[in-house]
Amino acid sequence: MNTTTRFRLLLQVRIGKRWRTDQIALTTTFAGQDVTIRSTKKDQPISETKWIIFETRGFPTEKEARDFGERLQTTVEFAALCSHLGAYVGQDETLDSLDEDYFLSKGLPPPPLWFPPETDGVLVLQDDDEPLFPSAQVALTVVADPAQFLGALGELEGQPLITEHAVTQSVWILNLALINTGRLAKIILAFSAIEALAQDEAWSRDQRNLIERLAREVENGTGEDGEQSEVADAIRRLSRMGLRQGVKRVLCRNDLSHLQTEWAKLHDRRSNLFHGRQQLTKPEIKKLAADTVKLCCRIILGIIRHNGIKLPSIARSHFGNI
Repeated sequence: MNTTTRFRLLLQVRIGKRWRTDQIALTTTFAGQDVTIRSTKKDQPISETKWIIFETRGFPTEKEARDFGERLQTTVEFAALCSHLGAYVGQDETLDSLDEDYFLSKGLPPPPLWFPPETDGVLVLQDDDEPLFPSAQVALTVVADPAQFLGALGELEGQPLITEHAVTQSVWILNLALINTGRLAKIILAFSAIEALAQDEAWSRDQRNLIERLAREVENGTGEDGEQSEVADAIRRLSRMGLRQGVKRVLCRNDLSHLQTEWAKLHDRRSNLFHGRQQLTKPEIKKLAADTVKLCCRIILGIIRHNGIKLPSIARSHFGNI
């Protein structure tokens, strides 16, 4: 009697648009393994849900199953972005363990209501009878062609993984923007994904010295002392690079300077909207959200391409030349 324990991998994913297919299950290959994609509910057509499971069986060790699952998790998230599907693949922590401070520390709003607390991501089990994830009720509206996602997943199979933490976080946030139905939330999330890349940008030593020299020249000039002091203080506050300048530097460093004008235009509209300086109609907000998400996706995909990863061909269909 063969009592060898084998393991299987389950990856639960929430996709942004339900798939246009009559199939109960889809199959694909990834890293030499057969992967079955199905609903979290037994015998439910995939087209009726936004919660799907990627399942691979027969791993000889738990570690091999988990290593495979983490690679699949990262690649599914990137493929969902490239195919404009959007997906939440888990963060290796349930969302009920991530409190409001966690999200605020990343410049994000608290977890939205469409994430149930059971959401996890990678799960490794012994390869026996299959338990199912708890299911969630989700409103079904827009549909997408699963072939676009599966094609992107296949093209990314042989590509190196994204290793820079800041970039992987931006991919995660942009997927949240894609699957979120709130227009204002889409705008906030998309801009946050790019601004997060500029958090650590700083002036060079020569630039800091120049700022200090300018402040001293103002202090030593002629005029009212109080006014000169205020201007000098304002100049010294420039010692910390602002996000707008930081993003500009990120774009230049990744050969994306041609996107600076559009970024500045959309960023100004965002600021005017959220600070009450401009009123927009619902169609105008819808367009601003769509334009913002598209631009921010183009930026992050451009950065990834600049770092040596070939983008799936479907990315051009959704985001144009990058």
